[in-house]
Amino acid sequence: MPFMYFYLVLWNILRIFAAIMKLTDKHIEEMKNQQKSLSDSIQSYQNKIVAIDEKISKIKVEKKEVNNYYTQKKEEIKNADKKQIDSLLRSRYNF
Repeated sequence: MPFMYFYLVLWNILRIFAAIMKLTDKHIEEMKNQQKSLSDSIQSYQNKIVAIDEKISKIKVEKKEVNNYYTQKKEEIKNADKKQIDSLLRSRYNF
């Protein structure tokens, strides 16, 4: 009779262990799905960052071109005589 209780207890322990393993497998699968979702989100954000970086680089180039243009115009005005300055102002402000 004591052996029967031992086997019954052992059987219940094994059933509990199997249930725990099943839950553990379920949680592991959920974590894998969440990790996949996070990886996809990270990749999406990285793509957006690359696109923003490209826009920033383009803006920097455009800013440099504008700065060069106005630096050139500033030098032209420094070296211009009154007639050239008047002509520049007339063309610029239409008067």
